[in-house]
Amino acid sequence: MMEPSFAQGDNFLSMIVPKIMASKSYKRNGVIVIWNDETEGTNQNDFTHTSTEIVISPLAKGNAYASSKDYTHSSDLNTLQKVFQVTATTPTGFLNDAANPTLDGTVDLSDMFKPGVIPKTIPNVRVNVSKVTYNRASKTATQTITVTNLLSSTISGPINIALDDLTPGVTLINSNGSSNEQEESPYITVVDSNSSLAAGDSVSVTLQLKVPDLDGFAYDVREVFQQ
Repeated sequence: MMEPSFAQGDNFLSMIVPKIMASKSYKRNGVIVIWNDETEGTNQNDFTHTSTEIVISPLAKGNAYASSKDYTHSSDLNTLQKVFQVTATTPTGFLNDAANPTLDGTVDLSDMFKPGVIPKTIPNVRVNVSKVTYNRASKTATQTITVTNLLSSTISGPINIALDDLTPGVTLINSNGSSNEQEESPYITVVDSNSSLAAGDSVSVTLQLKVPDLDGFAYDVREVFQQ
């Protein structure tokens, strides 16, 4: 089989990359990744071979930055799962070798982007929130939150749900404490330290909130965190 011409590939990229960069999606912090399939020669996975990996993005480090990290094609898969928050039904939530670090501990392409761009984790649970029931006499509200384990492995407790940016004046009556991750936010324990959540299983907790003016309230359910 005749190898494709480098000039042919360069010519294609010279046409398609500017078109992508001119698109609205790219301008809204999109990314272009240019890479090739496999390296040549023997022992292709011993990290003595190099393969093309070019990242073009407003969120990339830029300035011809060249990362010295060890990468595999699974590093890209790990990165994409984190960016799009996609969880697989596997023990870790990552697909195949995307769960395994390279020799230097690298698991994703975060070194090629500005700090904080690539999320550190993917969800290991799904959170469903029920409708709110108000008690006008006591000025309280109740709401049920259900947490489902997305992994094919058991998640050990404790597992907690934090309510970020809770409407001022509204209080989580049955809070188990206040989380210091990101900001002071009340949290409630879903699974205690002596329990666990089996693969595919769900558990529900009820929020009890004091709502002084009964005009409603809002909050963001932070990714379920473990202490």
